[in-house]
Amino acid sequence: WRIKLIHSVVVFQGEQGETFAVFEITFEQAGKEENEARDDQGQADENQGDDHVHESAPFLSLSAVRLTTAIELAPELDQPYYQRGNIHLGARRFRQAFEDFTSAARRARGDARHLRGIAEAQLGLCDTEGSLERILQSIELTPRDCFGLGRCARVREADGDFARAIESWDRAIEHSPTSAYSFRERARLKKLNGELEDAMSDIEESMKIKPIANVDE
Repeated sequence: WRIKLIHSVVVFQGEQGETFAVFEITFEQAGKEENEARDDQGQADENQGDDHVHESAPFLSLSAVRLTTAIELAPELDQPYYQRGNIHLGARRFRQAFEDFTSAARRARGDARHLRGIAEAQLGLCDTEGSLERILQSIELTPRDCFGLGRCARVREADGDFARAIESWDRAIEHSPTSAYSFRERARLKKLNGELEDAMSDIEESMKIKPIANVDE
């Protein structure tokens, strides 16, 4: 049989070119499983400071197995590595996630997504310095990336650098002034930094954008 990868489909063909079997490598499903795993763990933004790293993966989802097959068939592509890295990240397998995101970055240099993935994995591995470096690299590629700026703020907060963390939220708000979340996060940091009056102003601004109940001021 001859095996080839056509977009997201693996095709098995005989010597005469006839198709014996086709099955889909579902990148979309992989992303869905990643999100579900993150929801189950409740760790979308809470990975910093984790000291329990999974060095082995006793179980891989069906999508991860399919993505592994895609990698074996077309190792030059970055997307399967990126998607499998997200699955590992959602399952808190930070070392495996780091390796996959790094492999993706080598195959598609200049893709900010891969750098952010590496940063997330490094944060899970308690490498805050390395994580911050990767986030700053991703922001250089996409300066208006509010998600990257928010992650930068998180890493700086984890290092206890509240002033620079606030600066990151300043930039995020500059690029997206209608983000209530950014105002709330900046308010939380200002409160921790002793800037109570400014924190209250940010809370009031966030409430104007998106009123919510039970705001912890």
